[in-house]
Amino acid sequence: PVRPQAMKVKQSQLASLQHLDIDSSGSVTIKSGCRKKVEDELRLFNANSDVLGPTSLLSKDALQIYEAALAGHNIFISSDDESKFGVVFFADEAGFFDRFKRCREVHLLTATWTGSLFEWFANAHGFNNRKSILTPSKPPGHKNKVTIYPMLTSDQCSKSVLNATFKPKNEIELADAGKRNIQIIADSVLHIVGPDRKCLVFVQDWAMLDHPNNFIKCPMDSRGLNDWLYVSNVLCMFHGNHVTTATKCLQYLSKKYNKSYESLREAWKQTYLFDATLQNVYRCSLRDNTSIADVNLYIQTYEVAEYLVAMYLDDATIDMRYARTYRQHETPGPKPENRKHEAMRLLASGLKPAVVALKTEISVQKIYNYNKNLKELALVSRAS
Repeated sequence: PVRPQAMKVKQSQLASLQHLDIDSSGSVTIKSGCRKKVEDELRLFNANSDVLGPTSLLSKDALQIYEAALAGHNIFISSDDESKFGVVFFADEAGFFDRFKRCREVHLLTATWTGSLFEWFANAHGFNNRKSILTPSKPPGHKNKVTIYPMLTSDQCSKSVLNATFKPKNEIELADAGKRNIQIIADSVLHIVGPDRKCLVFVQDWAMLDHPNNFIKCPMDSRGLNDWLYVSNVLCMFHGNHVTTATKCLQYLSKKYNKSYESLREAWKQTYLFDATLQNVYRCSLRDNTSIADVNLYIQTYEVAEYLVAMYLDDATIDMRYARTYRQHETPGPKPENRKHEAMRLLASGLKPAVVALKTEISVQKIYNYNKNLKELALVSRAS
């Protein structure tokens, strides 16, 4: 129903978008009376790009912002004085709900509904729903044992944890020093599965796993993937959180439809974590009614395992033996003062905020706040 788009654009290109207004919140709109000028700029670019090269001085990314503005998308720009780039993001809503309104009834081919993004937007557009008379009965259970192994404790399923470098706490863990946590999980599953059995792997592109030939990397959108029905091991290790740059888009959509941002965020997670895992684990021998092989599913957390059992795997066993905590989340509250003082000293010496964040292990956002405070203090000092 919605695709938040994000791209990095040079500040110089953003400044050249003279037909757009950017308010204090970063929201972008076409200036009054400038719609035709935007259309002319795009027409000029498109007319010449295939033959003589574009005559517009704007980049393709900048022109894409114009296209999004003309399409009526809700565009936001996030930038700061320290960067040569701004991040532009907008919510690209699908138009099929408008087409659905012309129908008496619509039947959807979907394995899940409750709590999904589709349900959220259907409700937002005023649709009622009920189970279709065409819905088939629940598939028969697997003929042999299905075991679900959560590999993470409940608060660890995020990119910031999975993509972080492992920090050993004792001598036994030193062998994994320097590896990313998601690679350690993949290595653990490889050790369990063994070199002679295949395993389907579903991870996001940033994972970049180093894996052997018996690990088969599959696309995250696995619809139509029916070539691996003889494989009985699956690793799903992806999160369902939206990217930070999508926050303002989703907040705007929540306000537009008079619903809470929290409900939309949960629907996003339902679709891209729980429902996506369900879709992907069914690419293995679970789809083969004649298979008698034991099935082993190595998935994210106990919550995801419970969802799989509740939906279609009633007889599956959840085994927590491999679940692991890779990062202890920090207790809310201020950082120790000595780290803050060190950060302020490094900023005053001229180091960039990103470097200071690495050195002090304080979040980049806090470092930017410290840097802003330093600049304000300098202005006050000069004024006095």
